[in-house]
Formats: sequence, structure tokens, C-alpha cells
Amino acid sequence: MTMTLTIGPLRAAPGQKTRGFLPADLGTTTAEVPLNLVNGSRPGPRVVITGGVHGGEFIGVDAATRLAGLLEPDDIAGQLVICPVANPPAVYGGRLNISPLDGVNINRVSPATRRAAPPTG
Repeated sequence: MTMTLTIGPLRAAPGQKTRGFLPADLGTTTAEVPLNLVNGSRPGPRVVITGGVHGGEFIGVDAATRLAGLLEPDDIAGQLVICPVANPPAVYGGRLNISPLDGVNINRVSPATRRAAPPTG
């Protein structure tokens, strides 16, 4: 059974599609992160697609935006969360690799990049 997909103020019941913004408190400012929710009409996995981690990733932003516009709930088994701009301060500020807020490259500080390196030899 497919459940309602809720992220912050956004909700999509089974068989529905919605889009809007998730406010993200960044300490010194609040960024509005765009999200598209497509809740399939059939049960299945939840998949998250992101673009715009770095300010120069325009192809990923465009691809995620186009995909969100094309897919309909009847096309989906499960739930799809599309975030075309994961780092609004960098993308909208035209910063290639670092956030203009703190000078940090979020691709270098995310939990996935903090894992211990595999043993060598």
C-alpha cells in the first residue's frame, strides 16, 4: 500500500504529484530548496534524485527539472523525490564548488564522503 509522501510543508497522496519549496535553516539565512514529489499509484521503493550540489552543475539542474515535469504518478511504482537544486546559495549565487555562505564544498563534508578509506594492500 502506498502512503502519503510528506516532506516539510509538501504532501502528495498516492497517485498525486506536487511541487514547492522546503525551507532550510542555514543559520545566517533560510534557503528555499525546490522539491518535486511524485507519489506513484502503485507501491514501490522511494527514490531521491538531486541536482545542483555545486553551483556550476547546470545540466543536472536542467535534467532533474525536465524529469519532474515529464513524470506522472501513473508512471511511477513507489515514490520519487526530485530536488533539482540541492545547494541554492551556490547555484543561485553562481559559485562553482563552494557555498558563498561558508566557503565549504558540501560534496566534501557530507556523511558519504566522511567514511573511512578502504584498507590498502
